[in-house]
Amino acid sequence: MKKRTSIQSCYFLALFICIFSCSSLQSDTNKKEGNERPRWINDVMSECSDTYDLCAVGEGLSRNEAEANARRAIALIFEAKIQGKSSFNKSTYSQSNDSNISGGVNENTARELEEITDGLVSGASIKKSYQDKNSYYALASLDKITAKKELKSKIDSIDEKLTALSKDSSGGNFSQMRKLDDLRERVNARYQIVGGQSVPRVVTYEKILEKKQQAKDANLVVLLKISSADGLKELLPLINKILHGKNYSTVKPKKEGMPEHSVALTGSLSNEEQFLNVPGFVSYKFTLSLYFQDADGKKVHTTETSVTNNGRNYQQAYEKSLKQLKEFLTSEWEDLSIN
Repeated sequence: MKKRTSIQSCYFLALFICIFSCSSLQSDTNKKEGNERPRWINDVMSECSDTYDLCAVGEGLSRNEAEANARRAIALIFEAKIQGKSSFNKSTYSQSNDSNISGGVNENTARELEEITDGLVSGASIKKSYQDKNSYYALASLDKITAKKELKSKIDSIDEKLTALSKDSSGGNFSQMRKLDDLRERVNARYQIVGGQSVPRVVTYEKILEKKQQAKDANLVVLLKISSADGLKELLPLINKILHGKNYSTVKPKKEGMPEHSVALTGSLSNEEQFLNVPGFVSYKFTLSLYFQDADGKKVHTTETSVTNNGRNYQQAYEKSLKQLKEFLTSEWEDLSIN
């Protein structure tokens, strides 16, 4: 009986030692995986190659947020490196004293550039991820060879448009060419980051400036046969700004007779109340019509659009619509060319 009790005691002792040992081993494993932060969180190059990758770490409250922030961080790397190079801080055209071609990035150009960059970094892969008790971490990697191909394709597309515009004898293409070239310059800056060198120009800066001179030589004069009575009072400053930006001169009708002009601009902004079964609110439809006519009265260019907005009163609906119409006209006339 004593022998059996002794055997049982040895069995339970061995079982206790095994459980304690396994528990200690498991505890050490969790401590190593859960508490020791991976090196790549503070040193991305420990997991990436500067030759082949563009890497960044993102942190978030969820895994998806961490991954999104990691990709966003790669986009910020592009911006930081480009801003660090003075040649990419501003357009080549900012060297000119002409206010029509100086400094800054066009709103449409900025939007398109953002889309290009977002599309690029969306292809970044997640190489590593880690979670501690407070946050998630992700290491995103953008393959430079793939990014280089995508950016080169975009540059080639811009070059095709610039080449076609450069062969057009119309000076009215200058504004469009300038904005395309500005976009190309900024895409090329991103290409240089992943490719190590820039893509040579197909259409030179001097060739683009020739278009500006052609516009001056053409001396296109637009007779503004529109007034506040046509409902265009709030749009007139924008119309003048766009036309002057394309090196077109504008003149107004005179009592003693029409001044010399190349084309005439006529148009109107009308409104029509719409049915809206919502107490305290009204709805209006605003229709913008603008026509360029040659000396014979023939329409050579037409711009038309309509927007509908609601508001507490007419003024609220009008202000909402006016903002939309200004955005439309700025975009629609970006490539305006009147021969």
